[in-house]
Amino acid sequence: MEGLTTYLANYYWHELMGDRAQAQDQRRLMVQSYNLHVPPERDYPVAQFTQKLDEHDNAIGYQKSAMLFHLLREEVGEEIFWRTLKNLVAQYRGRHAEWRDLERVFVEESRQDLRWFFAQWLEQDGAPVLSLLEATARRVVGAPTFQLEATIVQSNKPFRLSLQMRIRMEDGREQILTVPLRSLREAISVTLPARPVTIDLDPEFMTFRRIARQSLSPVLNHYVTDRRRSVLTAFTDEPGHPSPFREIVARIETQEQPKPASERTTIASLAQDGLLPQEGSVLVLGGPESRSGIQSILTHHCGERAALNERGVTVMGTEHEGAGLALLASCHRVDRPGSVVTVLYAASPQAVAKVARLLFFYGWNSFVLFKDGAVAVRGEWPLASDRMEVRLDAGNPIR
Repeated sequence: MEGLTTYLANYYWHELMGDRAQAQDQRRLMVQSYNLHVPPERDYPVAQFTQKLDEHDNAIGYQKSAMLFHLLREEVGEEIFWRTLKNLVAQYRGRHAEWRDLERVFVEESRQDLRWFFAQWLEQDGAPVLSLLEATARRVVGAPTFQLEATIVQSNKPFRLSLQMRIRMEDGREQILTVPLRSLREAISVTLPARPVTIDLDPEFMTFRRIARQSLSPVLNHYVTDRRRSVLTAFTDEPGHPSPFREIVARIETQEQPKPASERTTIASLAQDGLLPQEGSVLVLGGPESRSGIQSILTHHCGERAALNERGVTVMGTEHEGAGLALLASCHRVDRPGSVVTVLYAASPQAVAKVARLLFFYGWNSFVLFKDGAVAVRGEWPLASDRMEVRLDAGNPIR
């Protein structure tokens, strides 16, 4: 029930309203939640889910389960999928139904053998780990076309699935290719009207798979799920008036009291030299009094994506001004793959006061710009993850 409700209410509503961008973002969240909250050693099959005790269970029982319905819809087709769901409701309205009942109804309606599907996505744990091994293009002699040859590899046990690939060509055109995968290694060959330049694997998050932490868009939840975490304070408390940042620190310390000391988040002041702890993800909290130190951290780990100045902040080239601004930005830590550096910078104490209590609600965006406590802009940094450049084999044209 949790997976179906999540799929229909949280996800499909956006499709129904024609909001493709938000629908894709919901698929991203489903995949990203699983990858951040479910390390391989703590994975278990969807069929074993009984209740949500924490975000780890939520990622399997709600998010992966919802993607199961998305993959099932892709497998059987639109008409059969929706007709079968209606029949499921008609047959079991007010009654208890289990996964085997769902499988039976879909098999009857589709007249397909779906045992492999439910065994793979429901009864076994894990997800496919996919990568491009190589990609080569050759010109076709006597024709204005190119032949693209590539190899897709599954590096763990083989899953049966359809993989979407986006091929970009040098003239700016794109082509979406859907490839059926059945084994650990699949070779593909396709003729294109122009020279292919890059290939993106699953650019719209249409399948469910394992993705390395460093290949996911960096978000605050990278910090939350890292095994080693530090908070660096770069703010000052006024006499008798603690900084609003102090509320965030106090909440973290309170929530971690039950943990052994060795597993708790380290709290320390930002060093003048800006050096970070040797391991793990880091959350930096500060305001204008520490702007230069925070900016040096942003520059090192975020590049030119975010900048701080006396007037306000600049995000992705757009300037924002005012004392009511607060910026939450996460970037991959360049010296520690899989960890992030997250900065919460506020132009004034009032700006952070309205954000502090809800900070961890904004765990799924790379950046969130607040103005007077309300979200003004949010999004994910553009990444080239799962992208491979196509090598041109000029010496071996196809004749």
